[in-house]
Amino acid sequence: MRVATLNVWARNGCWSKRREVLIAGLRDLRPDLVAFQESVVTDDYDQIVDLLGPDYHVVHQDEGKPMALGPRSPVAGPWVRSGR
Repeated sequence: MRVATLNVWARNGCWSKRREVLIAGLRDLRPDLVAFQESVVTDDYDQIVDLLGPDYHVVHQDEGKPMALGPRSPVAGPWVRSGR
């Protein structure tokens, strides 16, 4: 199993250039699970879905700091517990 973690730093810096590099790097690595920090998700845009594409089942933490998981298989149940 290949696992990766990445702080995407939201859309700060030169996002268009960083986006290209991140998409290419993730495509080359082909991780089975990716944990992201500082991700952006709005009603119109999901940064992690944008980076990973349709082969992943992206889930977002629904409280606290913006975090997301991108597993290739669906995640069942809560994956972030308060106080940990």
